[in-house]
Amino acid sequence: MITVVVLVLLSLGYLHIAGFPRFLKDFLVTQLRQAGYAAQFGSIRLDLFRGFVATDASFADARTPEQPLAQIDELELRFNLRRLINKQNPIRAIHVANARVTIPTPPDE
Repeated sequence: MITVVVLVLLSLGYLHIAGFPRFLKDFLVTQLRQAGYAAQFGSIRLDLFRGFVATDASFADARTPEQPLAQIDELELRFNLRRLINKQNPIRAIHVANARVTIPTPPDE
């Protein structure tokens, strides 16, 4: 039991200091692409007080990934652990800092 607790604490510490490993970021980007979004992230890490924090995030329609719809300096996703354990929507808040949003219009307008 102590070994499991130590492994969990070490994993949380790694995600806090070093951030998400490449394979987890790639998995997230793939899941977003399947939902119809093209996404890129500079880094994603777990902040023990703020939740998941992504920096230099860019989001676009998967059909036109070269035209970003939103570029965000810092995206913070706060979650409720109890709801996550109960398999409910765990998102408690989303904080966006320094976002640039583009709304594409047809060429004839």
